[in-house]
Amino acid sequence: MTTLQPTLQCAVLTPRLLPELMDEIVDALSDDVHSLTACALSSRQLVHRSRYHLFRTIHFDFIPHRSFNRCENFLEKCQYVAPLVRSLTLSENALRASEPQLPIIFAMMKNLTSLHLVKVDLVGINIILAPSSAGSTN
Repeated sequence: MTTLQPTLQCAVLTPRLLPELMDEIVDALSDDVHSLTACALSSRQLVHRSRYHLFRTIHFDFIPHRSFNRCENFLEKCQYVAPLVRSLTLSENALRASEPQLPIIFAMMKNLTSLHLVKVDLVGINIILAPSSAGSTN
């Protein structure tokens, strides 16, 4: 007796567009957070390029008299995207020695090229900025 077996289809679909073209499409959406988020959630092939744009510039608002702040949240949930951050803005006048995570976050942001401080008081925080190794010759 012969049994008919169903034809198995490949579960993973191969992309119809070249990866370079997919990167160009995501790059064209670089200023549209909602579209970049949708791209990152829709395909593994789009997630890396989408994250590059989503985390290129971030902004931390510090809220006085609250135990929760974006700095703590970033350390807990977004540590793997810290190297993608190129521009960081810190705002509010609530940043004091009670923010011990800040030097840790700066160390994680290895590609940070721009830091903007808006109404920020850095009292009691020691930050040592090391010169870039890009121009050094060994």
